[in-house]
Amino acid sequence: MVVFSLLRPEGGLRLGITATRKAGGAVSRNRTRRRVREIFRRWRVGTPDSAVDLVVNISALATRAPYAALRAELAGLLERATADVSKEPASKAAGTKETETK
Repeated sequence: MVVFSLLRPEGGLRLGITATRKAGGAVSRNRTRRRVREIFRRWRVGTPDSAVDLVVNISALATRAPYAALRAELAGLLERATADVSKEPASKAAGTKETETK
């Protein structure tokens, strides 16, 4: 799974999810998207509001992972992605930041 983050001047935290056909059939991709949305929704409650766009690229391993493992990995990636973007100086904040695990 890969998480991209981009600082937003407007404020607010947004999530985008992508999954190619390499990740599996439509049923497994959609199930994983629903899981990622739910993990994000629960993670967001305990996180201070930040002005970041996040995009999660779902891998084939993520579609086969149990919910608990997916939650642990994604929560860590989201924390890292939002922390990395908020630490960057304003001149570098216009670019994207990539966080990945395999």
